Amino acid sequence: MAKNQKLLKLLVNTGKDPLNEKVYPEEIDGLSLLNKNIKFIPLLTADEQKETSKIVLFFEDGEINESNSDNENLSLLINVYCPFNEWLITGEDLRPFAIMSEIRETI
Repeated sequence: MAKNQKLLKLLVNTGKDPLNEKVYPEEIDGLSLLNKNIKFIPLLTADEQKETSKIVLFFEDGEINESNSDNENLSLLINVYCPFNEWLITGEDLRPFAIMSEIRETI
């Protein structure tokens, strides 16, 4: 996910047209968003939920793959937080749904 520029721009660029290359031409360093916009910590304060869009990853469950004990099948829950004033973006999607779509494509 840290390499998906569309997802990163949806998380960081707060304007109505977050994917517009003319307005936001720069690449975003996905690793710089870890523990900021991409979190593994399950709780966000009320202020953090209002600042910028974020995704929070939860590892819900896991089981060792019987055919290869070095691998594990993991269940991952992903919560998308998006301030209400950032929901509307250019195009047909709303920002949280565009973020979810990019996550689905990446995974």
